Amino acid sequence: LLCMVLALSACGDVKITMQEVYDAAQPEAVLKNHESVYVRSEVDGEVLGETYLTKDYVYDYIYDEQFSWVELITDDASYRCDGDDYVYYVYVTPDGVTNFASEREKFSASVIVTEDTADEIIESVSKKDGRITVTSSMSEKTLENMAEFGMISGRAEYVLDAKTREILSITSDAVYEDGTSFSVYAEVTYDAPIPERLKTLLAY
Repeated sequence: LLCMVLALSACGDVKITMQEVYDAAQPEAVLKNHESVYVRSEVDGEVLGETYLTKDYVYDYIYDEQFSWVELITDDASYRCDGDDYVYYVYVTPDGVTNFASEREKFSASVIVTEDTADEIIESVSKKDGRITVTSSMSEKTLENMAEFGMISGRAEYVLDAKTREILSITSDAVYEDGTSFSVYAEVTYDAPIPERLKTLLAY
C-alpha cells in the first residue's frame, strides 16, 4: 500500500506514514504512557458521543434526543444502559464460553481510529507549534466498501503531538452521491478525569 511505504517528501523535515498514525493510536501504545484516553465527538457541530478507555475497560456513550447508547465492557462483564436502567449482558460463543476480553479488545482498538486509517492516502503534512497536521483521503478499497452507503469521497485531518505522534484531534468529511455531506470532529484527551455519566455507571 502506497501510504504505508511513502513518507511524504514534500513536507520538509516531517516524515510520517498513515501506518505510523494508526500504530500510535492503538490501545497498547497510548495506555503504555497514559492511564486513560477520552474521545469526545461532534457531527456538524452537534455532540455525538464520548468514549473512555483504560487498561481495565472501555466505555462508550452516544448522545441522541430519542435514543442513548451506553456500553461498558471489562474483561469479565458487559453492561448496557437503556435510559437509567443498566443491564448486564452475557456474550456466549458456540462452544459456550463467554469471552468479554476479546469483545473489549476489539472495541478498544477502534476508540480513536478505525482499521481503514492505515490505508488512507496522505495529501499533505505540516508542522507548527509542536503539532503535526496530516491531511488524507480515503483509499479506493475503503470507498469500495462504503459504496453501498452512497459515499463517493472522504477526507480527514489529523492533528498530532509532534513528539509522541499521538492524535489530538480528527476532522473527517464525507460526501455522498446524492450531494449530501457531513463532518465529524473528534477531540482526544489523555489522562482525562472519568466522565460524570461513567461515574454513575461504575457506582452501579
